[in-house]
Amino acid sequence: MSTTKATLLKNIHQKCMDCSAYQIKEIELCPSMDCPLWPFRMGKDPFKTGRVLSDVQRENLVKARAARKTIAKDKENQHDRPG
Repeated sequence: MSTTKATLLKNIHQKCMDCSAYQIKEIELCPSMDCPLWPFRMGKDPFKTGRVLSDVQRENLVKARAARKTIAKDKENQHDRPG
């Protein structure tokens, strides 16, 4: 049995619903950009090619990518420090 993209996105959205006490507006306004599920929180694939993004959505996606890069660098730097 294979898992479809739609099923994964639905499950991610359900996790976000649980995290936000089932408040849709809280999911939309979620400040946890370091969460790996953040870009997918609304049940859609933000990286889908051909999808038209609003300026706000594009800006949020750029911020999310930058936040993930910063977090990855911070984790990498923590591992490089002697102990």
